[in-house]
Amino acid sequence: MKYRSINELSKFEYHDAIIEKFEFMQGNLIVEVSGINITTANPQNTFEKDMCTHKANIIFEGATVEKIIISGYESLDSDMKLIEKVADVEVKKEEYNSIFDNAEGAYGHISSMEILTKLEDGKYQICFCIDAYHIGWYYLTLVFERGIVEWDEFNGEAWYEHETWKKER
Repeated sequence: MKYRSINELSKFEYHDAIIEKFEFMQGNLIVEVSGINITTANPQNTFEKDMCTHKANIIFEGATVEKIIISGYESLDSDMKLIEKVADVEVKKEEYNSIFDNAEGAYGHISSMEILTKLEDGKYQICFCIDAYHIGWYYLTLVFERGIVEWDEFNGEAWYEHETWKKER
């Protein structure tokens, strides 16, 4: 790929990035996404605005899944009275592949990057909030040695840079 950003995961915007594929290969997690945004803080972006790319690979070298938590929820009626409350659920390790399979393609997108922390041992920890339509909202926490984002081209301004979205309503 033409562009490569190493350990600069916080210099991208992930909201609404569609997860095309999760793949574990030789200790690495490769997440193929579309619709990721490269911020102006990223040295690869020489434009004056955050830019979008249609396809990118996020490679987490030496990755291990720390945990996956399916987010609970509350349902309220029109008088704000509780109808149903469902607690968060931590997914069992043997169910991780099923979660990844259900998040691919049109069935899942990254809502946000919740945390990015450098750990004492030099590794990184990251948490993504993901909306997988068959599962619901879940939090994917990874520990990894190096994070790489690769992409081929800039495909115009990020959607939130357009004047339509900046106008006061």
